Parts: sequence; structure tokens; C-alpha cells
Amino acid sequence: MAVSSSSGHAGECGYEKCWGAVAFGHKGRISYSFGKWSERAAHRKQQNPCRWMCSEVHTFYNKCAAVARGADQKWAISTARTRDLAKDKATKACSATSYECRVIVWACSR
Repeated sequence: MAVSSSSGHAGECGYEKCWGAVAFGHKGRISYSFGKWSERAAHRKQQNPCRWMCSEVHTFYNKCAAVARGADQKWAISTARTRDLAKDKATKACSATSYECRVIVWACSR
């Protein structure tokens, strides 16, 4: 499942410096939020799809984040100033401990 958000869409903080979050839950569920005024708002928004059962939450500020997952379900998250850099870093980090890694979700908070 590949889900993405585009930096071409303004969040509730417009194109200012914003917060985002990526979370992981039961059975590989992934949730994300972007374009939020505060870290707390980003954290709360992404928890809705997980029904507050996401066990790992990673927040980021005025950046892009990407998650890559390998064939063995191991994953890595990375942040960078651009979507492409975040995706590249996540894929490389995942490949260090897994195989056949691919980006499954990315989001930009600016």
C-alpha cells in the first residue's frame, strides 16, 4: 500500500513551518499527518486511523519524512528537506537491515 501526500497541498498552517507525524500500528497499519500547527496536533491527527493503537510515532518539523519497508516487514523512517531525499534515505536505511525495500508512505510538513 503506497500512500502519499503532496507538498502542493497546504495544510492548516498553509505553507508556513509545520509539523507532521508518521505512526505504525498493529498488523502493519501506517498512519500519517502533515501541515499541522503543533507537534501535538500532528500526533493526534495521525492516531485517528490507528484508533489510538499505533505503537510507534515519529514527528517531524518543516521537513519531509518517508518510510520504507522490506520484504521481511522490517522498516526504516528518514527525514530530509525534500521528498526525494527523504525517500532515498529511508530506502538506504531499510536496505541496511532488510531486502527489497520500497517506500510505502511519505509526507511533507511544509
